[in-house]
Amino acid sequence: MKLVLKLSSDSRFQVSTTDALGRPMWSLQASEVETLLVDHRGKGFCRATDILLPDPVLEAMPWRSLPRVLLGYLPTEPETIDHSSAEEIDFRGRDGRRWTSRLDAGRPTSWVLWEESRPALWWSRRGEGGVLSHRQGIQIRWREIVNEPLQSPLVDLQVPAGYESLECHTRDLP
Repeated sequence: MKLVLKLSSDSRFQVSTTDALGRPMWSLQASEVETLLVDHRGKGFCRATDILLPDPVLEAMPWRSLPRVLLGYLPTEPETIDHSSAEEIDFRGRDGRRWTSRLDAGRPTSWVLWEESRPALWWSRRGEGGVLSHRQGIQIRWREIVNEPLQSPLVDLQVPAGYESLECHTRDLP
């Protein structure tokens, strides 16, 4: 799968995905007001203020943190820090969930999202990308191929003609 991230700000970004043959899979546009998710394979779309991404790995983390994860940052800002040193941080995010992270020169090299006393989701840096793993045994690996500044403001994602409006919490999305 090829994924393209266009990042305007922490709250405004677009993600588009294609399969190995270049066929569109799904696209997502996040803004301060609403989110648009387009399923190109199922020819459907949904608009909402909050959505559930239909993948156990992506569903486990705050989905708006997807750009932060892809770029190698902590997925969420610490709300309450339980422990911190030059090499690690243990904190609670705004949603109250526990995160731990190993650091190198202040930059995350790995992190874990905990559910009770068990890891639910974990990430580690691998070269110019990373590996994101879910306790169900699912892994997503990626590497950054190109990183360049946006040359112009983001153009709103358009829903192709004939696509059906769907509920955003459905599992039938991509």
